[in-house]
Amino acid sequence: SVCTLTPPLHLLQFRRGLCLKIMSNNPISEAKSSDELENPSSLLTGNDQDSQASAGKSTGKRAASSSDEGNAGTAKRPRRTRRAATDAEKKEASALIHKWWKGRIADGNSTTQVIQDFFAKGISLQTAKDITFDELAAKLREQEMLDVMAKTVLRVFYLSFGRRGTRRIAEANLNIRVFLAAYMITYRPKFVFESENGALEKDLANASEPLLESFQRICEELQHKPIQKIARELTDDFPSKLHAYVKKFKAWKIPDENKLSERIKHALAALYQAESQLSADEPEGSRLRLEFQSQQDRLRYKLLQVAGEKVLRDFDEQRGRAHLPLPTAAAAAAAAASSASSSSPGAGVAGANNNMYSSLPGRMTNEQLAHELLLDANFKLDDKGGSAVENPVFSRIRESFHVAFWDSLVDDLKLQPPCYVRVVRVLSEIRDGIADLASGTKEAAQINSVVDVDAIQEQVDGGKLEWAACVGLVEGIVAVLQRMQAPKRDAETRTQWTHMQEVLAQAGEEVAEQPGAFCKALELVLERVNTIRVDAANARLRMIAPVIKIHGVEYERAHMEKRLKAAAAAGGAGAAGAA
Repeated sequence: SVCTLTPPLHLLQFRRGLCLKIMSNNPISEAKSSDELENPSSLLTGNDQDSQASAGKSTGKRAASSSDEGNAGTAKRPRRTRRAATDAEKKEASALIHKWWKGRIADGNSTTQVIQDFFAKGISLQTAKDITFDELAAKLREQEMLDVMAKTVLRVFYLSFGRRGTRRIAEANLNIRVFLAAYMITYRPKFVFESENGALEKDLANASEPLLESFQRICEELQHKPIQKIARELTDDFPSKLHAYVKKFKAWKIPDENKLSERIKHALAALYQAESQLSADEPEGSRLRLEFQSQQDRLRYKLLQVAGEKVLRDFDEQRGRAHLPLPTAAAAAAAAASSASSSSPGAGVAGANNNMYSSLPGRMTNEQLAHELLLDANFKLDDKGGSAVENPVFSRIRESFHVAFWDSLVDDLKLQPPCYVRVVRVLSEIRDGIADLASGTKEAAQINSVVDVDAIQEQVDGGKLEWAACVGLVEGIVAVLQRMQAPKRDAETRTQWTHMQEVLAQAGEEVAEQPGAFCKALELVLERVNTIRVDAANARLRMIAPVIKIHGVEYERAHMEKRLKAAAAAGGAGAAGAA
């Protein structure tokens, strides 16, 4: 193949050492070791310091030689003669080189074969664009694809680096999964980044796309021509683009892993606390206990992957669970499968909490509300949106997850730099809740002005969100809420807000207390929004109670028939599938 006629730099080093061995009876000083001659690819990952040391020794020898010649005056050093290689030795050298090339091609290591494998089994830019996220994630995990991409990326790197004419080949310890992450970052950033607006996220995204485009173009060129005939501006930039991408990836990964590990710890702590709330007579094989166990296995394995064994061991010991064995990939896969089959699948760390709720009685449905009104025309929701008959165990479990969320949010703000992603989401939820409750009033327009999410995001991105702005934001929201709430809530809100103002004022003097104080203020505001929402729901219940009293039985009968038909259709489909 035309792509394999010109040997790469490491083969030139191998051939040069072999020829010197044949032409001289002296040892080969230029070669590093016999292992490198037998395996030329080892030269590609050699230590640059060793090369520099060898070069320094050679320079020192040449300097000493020059000094000796100067001291000798006009005396001429005897000229060293080399004997000519015999035909047999030349034939042996040629056979060795031919054998190496033959083995290289037979093993599929020629550039042509590597590029062919890439287009047959690797992943192209167009493929990454066209397939779904799940398909892309599954493809990037295939071992055959990992092997092909690793071989291709390293080949392109070495060919590109060798064209620079450098005498030393740089060390390339590249984790191929890091390179493949560029496909997800470029074409599915919403699944990779919690927020695409952060400085580290933007830098990484800006480095990943040019790298992939350059890699794809070089591979396309290598299909039809050797490396020497490819434009230099295309290949010369690839090593630097790869280096820039890896550097940006590491800069993003470290704080992201710290953030993720802390969230996993909070989620695990919530699961342990919630599990302790179950009654002693809860069956071991109940769905609720099984979900607790599967979520714990999944999160412990995730913490092991992200933070390492020591962090997991320390966390288990702090929680009195040092006896637990290390989680396995098989257990994590089984837990993930269990989560996927749940009725309310979650995502990430929050998914643990969401999945747990799938086994708990949820918020009351319209059918349940109608049934309660049919039995009691004065029925109403409690302040938390539930009913007085709810199992207290389930309430305590929900409270465990509630506390874990706000504790995790405080830790987000304690990171360096602080992570405001979920804070902005909470503010958006507050704004949308108030706007929905105040639809058609001046308060709806006012809350959109007070909670300007775009302006807040700009301040966060620029690092200009000051403490005074945070306090002013909460004050503006509370002012709108006080005008919207029912009169019976005025004294209650006033008392709570007065106490919160004292907490905020104290935090203004203690910087370390500001994350916790701000999150407490947001929790208070969100709780008041939910209280107004419950009051509005109870007002609507009073309005429809007379209608339910008259038509409630017909309403329940219609929904029962609908359920029976759905069950019959599902049963028929299941029987047909089994057949």
